[in-house]
Amino acid sequence: QPKFAYYNVPVFPGMSAPLRTIIRAGMSLTITDANLRERTITVFLEDLDAFLTALEIPNTDAMQVFLLNNENAVIWRGRGAYDDAQGEAFRGAVVQ
Repeated sequence: QPKFAYYNVPVFPGMSAPLRTIIRAGMSLTITDANLRERTITVFLEDLDAFLTALEIPNTDAMQVFLLNNENAVIWRGRGAYDDAQGEAFRGAVVQ
């Protein structure tokens, strides 16, 4: 059985320190699941567009999911709400 860790990484454009504090506080309040809250790493990037381009994310209208192997290579990616097809593809990537 494969072992893996998961993280929730919301990514925001760069902003002032006071606004980052408000965002982080809001995230702590709105993520009610303690386990998920512990696994959330909020990132603020000055060049968000470069980040999105590097990960081949065309827009931010849906959640992105990446499965990385031990060498940090992306071996599967999903987008948007869970559906059976994405679930099957994910399971296939995990058991490889």
